[in-house]
Amino acid sequence: MENYYPLFINLRGKKCVVIGGGEAAADRISELLQCRATVAVVSPRAVSRISAWAGLGWITWLKERYHEHHLEGAFLVICTVRQAELNQQVYRDCHTRNILLNATGAPEAGCFIFPTVVSRGPLTIAISTEGKCPAFAHQLKRDLEEQFTETHGAFLSYLGGLRDYIWEELPDETRRSALMEELASPEFFKLYRNLPLEALESRIAAMIARIKKDTGA
Repeated sequence: MENYYPLFINLRGKKCVVIGGGEAAADRISELLQCRATVAVVSPRAVSRISAWAGLGWITWLKERYHEHHLEGAFLVICTVRQAELNQQVYRDCHTRNILLNATGAPEAGCFIFPTVVSRGPLTIAISTEGKCPAFAHQLKRDLEEQFTETHGAFLSYLGGLRDYIWEELPDETRRSALMEELASPEFFKLYRNLPLEALESRIAAMIARIKKDTGA
């Protein structure tokens, strides 16, 4: 079994080729569109979602059987067709071009796999069992979905919005990092859930004032 390197990739504007036109392909296309990728689909036929996206101009649908020329300029390829011969051909074509490949029907032919994901706004938690037991990954996802709610995503967005303000108030990196650690704590998350926004901001201002006083800033 391979040892995979966990990685988040920025696909904005990058050409991603999806081979296949079924529901599995549509699911991957939906995810790629959320990442602002430039998506090309290669398949003689496609489900309604893919047809609709092509009609809106969100993707390019090439109503053809796969050929290696479809990989020109591609950064990443996803093959969702469960045909061994096709998977091997796509693997050879991607390998010679150093293109990232995921092959749904033959994971061993690809160079990356998709994790099970829990998303809460800007918070993304990725889970992988390296193929040993996908059912366990799905169980972990259910557990994490109960543990992390949409409020956690909103809280993360709120903390992100504070960064410029805190950076301006506390130029010293050590003090700034210490405050962010405190704001990211479970205790402060409870305050975020229970206090009005105005009261929360007053508390943060008091925390900054205390740090400045303690350090003579």
